Amino acid sequence: FLAAPEIHLYGLLPKIKGRVGGVGWWIFMPFELSDGGVVFVNRGFVPQELKHPSLRPKSLALPSNQVIEGLIRLKELPGQFTPPSDPKTNEWYLRDPAAFAQYDSLEASQAVAPVLIDQISPNKDTLPQPSEGVVHFSNNHLQYAFTWYALALVLVVMTFLFLRKRRKAAEK
Repeated sequence: FLAAPEIHLYGLLPKIKGRVGGVGWWIFMPFELSDGGVVFVNRGFVPQELKHPSLRPKSLALPSNQVIEGLIRLKELPGQFTPPSDPKTNEWYLRDPAAFAQYDSLEASQAVAPVLIDQISPNKDTLPQPSEGVVHFSNNHLQYAFTWYALALVLVVMTFLFLRKRRKAAEK
């Protein structure tokens, strides 16, 4: 990890699955790759009251060769209600590697990856609490099945009505 200021991305963990949850911050730090490039790594979650790094000295990344296990995440786009990030107070609301690199004043010669990594390897019982590494895919199979069976039923009813009308017209 590079010696650069942490980046604090606002987060909310409504269901506590680890040691901490609630309102807090995801901690991002730049990680120098063996080829000289840089990728921002989400080291994990800290509660609101432990946002400042001096309150959790054991959480500082050690400057050594490390292997990061995690999930690759893409840059986020703002939604209609996403507040603007405030670099002056180090409060971010979007995952944006280019903005993070500008905030950390990384050298222009260092290529910054356009993706981020959510670290899922443990931090040895210290904060930040690593990401749970869960990817949720939408599961709408029941909704799809209901829709298609309803459409099939409508088709059967419409065919029945069409044939009945045709038969009555033929009888006249």
